[in-house]
Amino acid sequence: MESRTASDFSGSYTLEAQGIILTLILSHDAQRKISGSLASARGMQFQLDGRVEGDAAVGACYGETGSVYFEAYFTGNQLLLALIEPDANNMPDYNRERQLTFTRQEGVPKSQEIQDLDETPVSDLIQHFAGTWVNYTRNTETKIILTPDGDYFESYEAGYSGQFHDQYGIQTGGWGTARQDQNRGRWTIRGDQEHGQVVITFRDRREVVVEYQVHIEKGKTYWREYWFNGELYGKQ
Repeated sequence: MESRTASDFSGSYTLEAQGIILTLILSHDAQRKISGSLASARGMQFQLDGRVEGDAAVGACYGETGSVYFEAYFTGNQLLLALIEPDANNMPDYNRERQLTFTRQEGVPKSQEIQDLDETPVSDLIQHFAGTWVNYTRNTETKIILTPDGDYFESYEAGYSGQFHDQYGIQTGGWGTARQDQNRGRWTIRGDQEHGQVVITFRDRREVVVEYQVHIEKGKTYWREYWFNGELYGKQ
């Protein structure tokens, strides 16, 4: 089994309690950015966006019903995810914290994954995937450019804001924060047009494998929309 450091959060995790299964998918890039999704078999869906600080991942977890803060860290072979409600000043209220313990799902060895893929010729896949792919959330924009000659460019922008209130609920001010990141490297691909892996080698020689799956909804296949490590991207 491949060893992992405490701060390697990329992977798929599950939690089963009272007949409900929760699935947590996290992606951890070279710039210590964390992104992912939290979903249940009953249709609940949340997005996660944050960063790694020390041995913990911190950020925001948000969906159609609102947002909370999250903190995640490893305890042995398990991942503890704390969901923290904001207080009146939109800061984490640790008196309103819920902790969930997830188990990492170990995949088959990479060599077996490659054998299991019904691969399309690489040149055809590169032609299909080359272009600009964009993912939008309420607070973030991630843009990925895959060039036909194998260059990889990624840009990430995030902005968060809130308000300060006094004890009477009167607004006394506001706050905001913004972040921009860029990265580049080389890419190749293996699999077919439905699913497979994009392999990215960054300038620091770190290799990241991104699982992709075409977006299918109500029986219709959207060939210009793909799930990359659990996040939906559209091709411009």
